[in-house]
Amino acid sequence: MNPVSMKKTILLLLVVMIGLNLFSQTEPTLKIKTCSKKFTDRSLPVDSIQQIRFTEHDLRKGKLKFSYRNGDGDASVKRTIMIEDSTGKQLYSADASSFKIKSRVLREMLRTSTLRVYTMAIPSDPEKAKLVRVRRYQVAEFLY
Repeated sequence: MNPVSMKKTILLLLVVMIGLNLFSQTEPTLKIKTCSKKFTDRSLPVDSIQQIRFTEHDLRKGKLKFSYRNGDGDASVKRTIMIEDSTGKQLYSADASSFKIKSRVLREMLRTSTLRVYTMAIPSDPEKAKLVRVRRYQVAEFLY
């Protein structure tokens, strides 16, 4: 194989790899950590629920940091994250793709029941938001 055809082959492979990378959809990413432990920092398959079991030691001090990023990017949407108990009562809500909650507060919520974390997004453009039906997705379940 001569050097010119080798360069063309490498260039073609490079263009194909860049194209696949640009047009591939990435999966959502979930990050959950406290000051003492990182629980998860990984991509989630679509419509999967991450179960997180907390211990007394995990929630003794500091704050829980929760972050959810959509694979396609959250630049054009307004995201809301909600925490509900097992009866469906909303205990906490944040209008952002991440939030922090005191470990003491989370521990008290967990003592009463299992918590479910939901996320939903609407387009930030008001005209598009009128046309979209909003659906919430459960992304995590907190156990104690």
